[in-house]
Amino acid sequence: VRRHELAKPACDAAVQQDEGVEAYAARAAALERDDAYDDAVRDWRAAVEAAGGERAEAERLQWTDDAGDAFDLRRRLMDCRRLEDQWEKRRDHARVLDLPANVLDLRKESKCKWLKKQHKKLA
Repeated sequence: VRRHELAKPACDAAVQQDEGVEAYAARAAALERDDAYDDAVRDWRAAVEAAGGERAEAERLQWTDDAGDAFDLRRRLMDCRRLEDQWEKRRDHARVLDLPANVLDLRKESKCKWLKKQHKKLA
């Protein structure tokens, strides 16, 4: 389990309690790391609106993540939209299924075994 997967329920609870910039931005960042770009775009848009909209002062549209890096919410929204388009055009199925890096080097039986296992896990 990755850390961002553990963060999503906490972010959902934070958004339920306080629909502020920090809650939406934190959840959007976690969703991005999980390749859920459509939901992440929705949350980045909500964060921008909570900060005062597209035409708000630059200071209000700044967000600092847990690592201490500062970002412009509008920039993160645009970047996430771009990533969403890329994901739709060139989805990495091996990454979605969490297949090993050497899956192409495995025998046919081993590939089928991995694919069946991962499909059952996701279903």
